[in-house]
Amino acid sequence: MNKTHLINTRDTVIFDTIDKKVDDISIFNELYYYIEELQKQLKNIGIDYNDLKKCLIPANNGDIAFIFNWQNINSEEYGEYILSLLMPFLLKNNFCYIHGDYGFLTDSYNVQINKFNALNSALYKEINFISPSSCYVVYITNIGLKKALEIDNYLKRNEISYLGFANLNNNNLFKTFLSVIITQAFIKIDNNIIQSSQDNLVCEKNNDFDFITLKRYFDKVINIPSYYHDIFLLYKIPSIIEPQYKDRDLFLAFKYLNNSIENTFLKDFKIVIDDNKIDYILTKKRYITDKWNIHNKEKLKKFLILKIQQSLLFTEIFNLEIKKEYYTYQFDICIEHLQIKYIVGLKLLAKEKQIRFITISSIKIK
Repeated sequence: MNKTHLINTRDTVIFDTIDKKVDDISIFNELYYYIEELQKQLKNIGIDYNDLKKCLIPANNGDIAFIFNWQNINSEEYGEYILSLLMPFLLKNNFCYIHGDYGFLTDSYNVQINKFNALNSALYKEINFISPSSCYVVYITNIGLKKALEIDNYLKRNEISYLGFANLNNNNLFKTFLSVIITQAFIKIDNNIIQSSQDNLVCEKNNDFDFITLKRYFDKVINIPSYYHDIFLLYKIPSIIEPQYKDRDLFLAFKYLNNSIENTFLKDFKIVIDDNKIDYILTKKRYITDKWNIHNKEKLKKFLILKIQQSLLFTEIFNLEIKKEYYTYQFDICIEHLQIKYIVGLKLLAKEKQIRFITISSIKIK
């Protein structure tokens, strides 16, 4: 099995069945089959699943949200209109396109204030108060600050509905709100558009775009059955939520791997970092420890263990690789420190109840 770039446990019906005591081995076999089948079907139409990593894995200065006042747009199809403004700038980028209204008319006054404050604190330049129910947000992964500034410069001069943009490199309350409000529309990878569908197989179709704007730039769309798309291709905006809920979220991602893993697995599993790994970081990856100003072995080990423990509660898992014959599961998580992201490679040993540190590397800034 190749690496699974992303597993979304938040919005997937399949994972909800785990709490209903469905046999763990059956779920494991089904999901194992799903990812193998998805990769095979993508390959049949000329898409390398590994290329999707560009869109699904976080990057420093990668995620940007553009905010608009839809009431200043003279069209009910304001989402289509805004995509027509943005798409000419994005033809050379690979990304997930996530969008939606930020607020609801039913939001209480306090909720509106909280949402606006979260938005305003994240914006590149603050704005005067506006009801969140008037805000439409487009969240684009993996495009970088340079591209965002280029788009921002154009929109400020040419679009009355434009309010500003937020560089969402780091987790914050605005991202938390967005994570449960807006939805993914499509993925652009090279010259392909990928979207969720009700088809039974991965297939290419002409004139089946959810957005008419995309027809100007692409001849056909790749439809992905929703039961593949929503588990493996649905970008998951990181959120800051209560640890007990996040614990369950990450637990579900591992539960199908081994039926010995209990609900309290984060408490049961010990994080282990070998001394030789610490020595390697201090010598070969000194650029990381210099930024952290940590050069003592024990201090570095304790710091990393704490960061990993915290990140297991608040981050997602990436690049999952199942090694059935060894009862081990390798995966990556993203940790943040001093507003810089790092990818940490880990190995889960179910029988030993250990999560072992493999390596760490900084994410390149675009």
